[in-house]
Amino acid sequence: MEPLQQQQPQIDFDLSWIHPRERFPFWHDVGSLVQRPAQERYQEPASLMVRAKILSLGEIVMGQMTSSPQHFERTAMMIRRDHIDSFLLVLLKSGSMHWAGEQSQFQVKAGNLFLLDQHESFRSDWSEHQQLYAALPRDLLTAAGWPEPRTALLHDGDPRADLLRQHLIAIWQQQVSGTAAMSATNELSLGLASLTRIYFSAPGSALSAEPEAQQHALISSIQQWLDNNLHRSDLDASTIAAAFHLSRSTLYEMFKPWGGIRTYLQARRLDIARHTQESADPRLSISQLAIRLGFRSVSSFSRAFHARWGMPPKQARQSARSQTQPAPATEDENAMREGTQRYYRAVQRLSRSQA
Repeated sequence: MEPLQQQQPQIDFDLSWIHPRERFPFWHDVGSLVQRPAQERYQEPASLMVRAKILSLGEIVMGQMTSSPQHFERTAMMIRRDHIDSFLLVLLKSGSMHWAGEQSQFQVKAGNLFLLDQHESFRSDWSEHQQLYAALPRDLLTAAGWPEPRTALLHDGDPRADLLRQHLIAIWQQQVSGTAAMSATNELSLGLASLTRIYFSAPGSALSAEPEAQQHALISSIQQWLDNNLHRSDLDASTIAAAFHLSRSTLYEMFKPWGGIRTYLQARRLDIARHTQESADPRLSISQLAIRLGFRSVSSFSRAFHARWGMPPKQARQSARSQTQPAPATEDENAMREGTQRYYRAVQRLSRSQA
């Protein structure tokens, strides 16, 4: 199979122009050019919306994308069948993500950078988000005396994150504007690879201050557990603290930035309720949604929803439906539509050739 950068064309695409049944497979074919998710039960294809621009830059590939919430698993089976040998350096520009890998997990927030090894299996849950990323070949990040980079997170405000962010954005902006000579792009690309190798490979680096890393990992675990148990009407501070062998006061301190665990839980339920109302199957009634999110009654759900979003759930659903009527396509949109369809057919041919 050809190297990554030779297969990945320069392309803009908008997933809303692909038939809903094909969106999820197409998006992940674009992302890996080889492998689709092993299972698609985690995502309703019709609700997955992505708009992206992907550029080949010599030895690396860069992309910028905006996406609706999604869940993705990279499995051992996918890794065995995937011919792409690279790392992904990702700058999360907006939104959030929970990542859980073989050895660690972390919660990513806007402004954070993280490195993913494409040879490592993981699960990731994304909110609505925008990201800028670079796919860096493994051999570009290895050198005599250096161990391979490892999956890790750099927080916003960390000087290393600031420098990497500047490199990513500078390379991207120069390529999009068409102002950079290839020699300058190569220099920036090699600089980006060198910084990534140093920051994510150096033994004894400060990538994980132990107490802080453990605190972030525990909070991420609790958040993931809460998302899986939102249907429980008995979910309260005592239940959550007991599940993780914590005191209620410790649990409150951990979630103090969100106003405490009760406030966080209510906000999380109502955020999911709003997103669900805007993209819900019309067969899902408001009472069913209230039960699914752990509210004790439809009336308590409606009151809480109205207090948070300024309208009752039914009105939010009707408003979302009224805004889904497609606007007339501009000349640029028509060009992007044609490009997306051409690339979609090319990906289908590639998938069949890899089967």
